[in-house]
Amino acid sequence: YRDNFLHESLQKPFIRDLVTLFDDLSGLLSQLQTAVETNDGKRGALGHWRDNLENAIHSLTEILHRMEVSEIEPRETVDRALHRVISFEPADFAEEDGRIVMRVRRGFLWRDQVLRPEEVVAKRFG
Repeated sequence: YRDNFLHESLQKPFIRDLVTLFDDLSGLLSQLQTAVETNDGKRGALGHWRDNLENAIHSLTEILHRMEVSEIEPRETVDRALHRVISFEPADFAEEDGRIVMRVRRGFLWRDQVLRPEEVVAKRFG
């Protein structure tokens, strides 16, 4: 028990840093994607950089999977155990209450426990 606790206490900060790196690289990818789209569809250096960054993110995702980290699967409605609602939009109907409108920041599980909840925008009725 003690050895496992020590191992996890050393590994968890490292995993959190990898998740932060994932966020940073994903943000850069989004910026490159926007730049490529506004470049009149011409595939140049920006397109190659975007492709290379996508490959780097894929490699990082594989490393996370080997460390038993997985992304929280997208859902249609808010689950308070997995999601943190950072903003609400008005819902026109009661059935839409709690429906996720947008994923703002991905959430991650480590060994089937929430490492970081997914940040979402959801609808609220009333």
